Amino acid sequence: YLTAWGYGLIVADLSDPLHPAETGRLPYAYASAAAASGGFVYLGTATNGGIVQVVDVSDPAHPVERGALGVPTVDRLQVHGTMVYAADELTGLHVVDASDPDAPVQRALYDDGCFGFVAAAYDVALSDDGTRAYVACETGLHVVDVSDPDAPRTLGVYATTFALPARVAVRGDRAWFADPYGLHEIDVSDPTLPVEVATTDLASYVPARLRALDDGRVLAFMAQTGLHVFGEAALVDRVFADGFDG
Repeated sequence: YLTAWGYGLIVADLSDPLHPAETGRLPYAYASAAAASGGFVYLGTATNGGIVQVVDVSDPAHPVERGALGVPTVDRLQVHGTMVYAADELTGLHVVDASDPDAPVQRALYDDGCFGFVAAAYDVALSDDGTRAYVACETGLHVVDVSDPDAPRTLGVYATTFALPARVAVRGDRAWFADPYGLHEIDVSDPTLPVEVATTDLASYVPARLRALDDGRVLAFMAQTGLHVFGEAALVDRVFADGFDG
């Protein structure tokens, strides 16, 4: 499920990875983020008014708009079951209950120390069980207990300043947090005390997106310099190795 800011939602069939094919599309102005669960895709918009839009893709050839919720802006979306988490750089993390796809409602707004000098939440990643949210704030990486969607609470913070913007990915007991100071590997095995393990300089560039894979590699999608691959397999005596030789 792809968002095209100038068009909307594109549904692509990747069952044959050598021949990806468009299955369906839905015009939706200013679409900036997408997350999927079951037969639904959740769209977010980041300009001209923020929206969390529920889209029924049970028939992928004919996506259908269902309910929507207005928020200030959406930088990133994640979903677990019918709970949708929207990172909003203007206010924080919105916890949205989409159990009724025709009437999504906000259960809470997490903003506990997330807002820095000019911004709040740029990105969010979820634990596999959906009980923790890792929020990339301007003030650093916040580990948040979201087991009670009505009362998200801070467990721990890896603090920094001027993380403008910031990105996050998580896999198991490791989180990766990118800001203008580099890509930080953070041990979150004790969520109340996130500890930096290592940092790799990214020349002040911040990835457009981070992805952590099951095999330990981390993918950094850079708007200016392409795809960078980090992982212990490439160079065993370092935490990260940059496999991009451009």
